[in-house]
Amino acid sequence: MGKHEIRIEGDVLFLKWVGELSQSDVREIFDTMARMLVEHKWVFMVIDARNATGWGRDARRTAIDWPHQHRVGAVVHIGASLTIRALTGLIAPALKMLRRASPVPMYVNDEEQALACVQARRRELLASAEPRAH
Repeated sequence: MGKHEIRIEGDVLFLKWVGELSQSDVREIFDTMARMLVEHKWVFMVIDARNATGWGRDARRTAIDWPHQHRVGAVVHIGASLTIRALTGLIAPALKMLRRASPVPMYVNDEEQALACVQARRRELLASAEPRAH
């Protein structure tokens, strides 16, 4: 992935985002996530955005067009700048207009906090998927 790094641990994709995220980077990330979804009901993303500088319109469009948004359990950014938060914030309204479910981005300071967010969200999803007694 060029200057970016991907690490997979079970149903969690860790992305180290360095500089600009291109359309081909986004495609590669989503191809990886699609392979993960073969084995997992959801995929959780932990994005180290401390060295991220942006992502262009084509990259954001590719993210919006990905058909499996409803199976992303959480997207947690570590150390995201205001610029990255603003650019990432453009995705949720676009998905809502297209009637595609997507998680609300979360922002934390370190990986420990990110994993706590993932664990909490995983528990919420599992609890909502359990059959309810009448």
